[in-house]
Amino acid sequence: VIEPLVKWIKPDATPEQFELVHFLERKAAHLAEYAILGLLVLRAVRISSAAQTNPRSLRLLGIALLFSAAYASLDEFHQSFVGGRTACVQDVLIDTTGALVSLAIASLSRRTTSKAKDDSVPEVASAMGG
Repeated sequence: VIEPLVKWIKPDATPEQFELVHFLERKAAHLAEYAILGLLVLRAVRISSAAQTNPRSLRLLGIALLFSAAYASLDEFHQSFVGGRTACVQDVLIDTTGALVSLAIASLSRRTTSKAKDDSVPEVASAMGG
């Protein structure tokens, strides 16, 4: 799928350049996939523990990251049994990094949004005569 695009952008691409682009594309896809997994796990953990825990808790982020890292490890372990595939610790690190980045962005985004809401509450209360 990527070969026609590479050939269109750089018609004189060497096989080595094509392999590099293909390698980077695969790794970027893994980063994106595990970024999404991390966010979905975080959402599930927040929903299931909404009554017991502050939804901004670092504990919830840790659980989501740990789950994502464990899943990445199990995925690589599974690949060691599949013909033509190899297990690689670097892939686990890339996958976990994808989850970590998305969870960090989600946490920062949530804190910024929450702070903005907290800052606007007194203004609304004072405007309403409170």
